[in-house]
Amino acid sequence: MANIRQAMKSEMQEIQNFLHQYWRKNFILARDNDLFEWQHHTINSDLLNFIIARDPQNDLIGILGFIPSTQYSSQSERVTLWLTTWKVKPTAPSLTGMQMLQYIAKIIPHSSIGGVGMSLDVAPLYKALKYEIGTLNHWYIFAHPNQASIYPIDNNTVNSLKEDHEIHTKSFIELTQDTLGDSQVFNENNSYKNAVYLINRYLKHPTYTYQIWQLEHNNHAGLIVTRKIKTEKFTVMRIIDFVGDALSLLAAPVYLRPMMQKNDISYVDFYEYGLPADILNQAGFSLKDRGADRIIPDHFEPFEYKNIDIHFIFKSHEKIDTPYCLFKGDGDQDRPS
Repeated sequence: MANIRQAMKSEMQEIQNFLHQYWRKNFILARDNDLFEWQHHTINSDLLNFIIARDPQNDLIGILGFIPSTQYSSQSERVTLWLTTWKVKPTAPSLTGMQMLQYIAKIIPHSSIGGVGMSLDVAPLYKALKYEIGTLNHWYIFAHPNQASIYPIDNNTVNSLKEDHEIHTKSFIELTQDTLGDSQVFNENNSYKNAVYLINRYLKHPTYTYQIWQLEHNNHAGLIVTRKIKTEKFTVMRIIDFVGDALSLLAAPVYLRPMMQKNDISYVDFYEYGLPADILNQAGFSLKDRGADRIIPDHFEPFEYKNIDIHFIFKSHEKIDTPYCLFKGDGDQDRPS
């Protein structure tokens, strides 16, 4: 029978070797120590955010990574666990993976548990364990209303539009580490995603550069976390996370599109679940049709010109008064590969 427990920091290299051999060769977490520790070294502890399984000979036969919301902020009493890399050796006993999942659900304190980027191969297992299973909605907005694809239209047309719009910075402003804590969004927000969380999760990321913007619409305020990606043919701005009042997104048609045009951003995309679709439609976003020919890619490292569905699981141990929301930034979907 496997010995299942939380990993120690001294076992980090062994886990990285396991990832390289059984998850994917040269996987980023197997070779980037800074990213691994930032994401999986339990704060102020000798533990790692990994559950491991060892056989009677003490060989590593399975791993289950997770990221508690307290990894980025200890100020919230509500803890969400985000499951990440889950892998067992082909020769491991058949129930090893299930046992690791049951261990984390019983032993690691949390009020809810989920995962973004789940493989449909394990959907029946999660369903049997009473997890909700779904697919993130993939929204997008082009820089120009007449734009037909992710590739930018003629520069002369775009430049003429830049002169016709003014970005009103009072209602669409970028926040920094020094100004984020003063945002009115946190006055009414009961999410664990407070200012400390957003700073540590995004503004202090060891690899990526994120920006945090405050949107206001008729006294409704929200924050969007974005990351720009520049390819050979276009630049995309991806909305990775959102905190606040969904009605604030109605400011997007007035402020977001002119900002895109000014900065030569071809389009913005947004993976989410739980936000009102009518608000996103009014905000100028279009929902990617899974059966249509239009391509809104997700993979950029390397770039793949194809649509990607992101599936999720979620289970709460608390009564939820309002629908829960999930975003690409939850878990480890937005990280180098």
